[in-house]
Amino acid sequence: MAALQGGSQQIYCSWGIPQSDGGVDLGLAAISDQTAADLTSALRDSVYVELDAIGEEVVFDQGPSSEHRYLDTIIIGDGLLVVSTGTLQGNFARDAWDLVTGRTE
Repeated sequence: MAALQGGSQQIYCSWGIPQSDGGVDLGLAAISDQTAADLTSALRDSVYVELDAIGEEVVFDQGPSSEHRYLDTIIIGDGLLVVSTGTLQGNFARDAWDLVTGRTE
């Protein structure tokens, strides 16, 4: 959260399904190269799994478990940080990344 909140530009969105526990939070922030390097290093030393990326960005994922009920995706690259977390499956972080960067698969 510190990297998102410390970004020079930020935007946050949330979606939920009424009367359920289904929901997703999405955050985007412009971050410095140093913040990107520090966050990438920290995520590589954590429970997050690094996935194959399409471009120069790095992508991390963490699925639900008995200790962590959310699906998390974190994408870092080109001065941008995109994070999605929630109980709904979907490509929320990737779709936001593609929209903001103008890239597609």
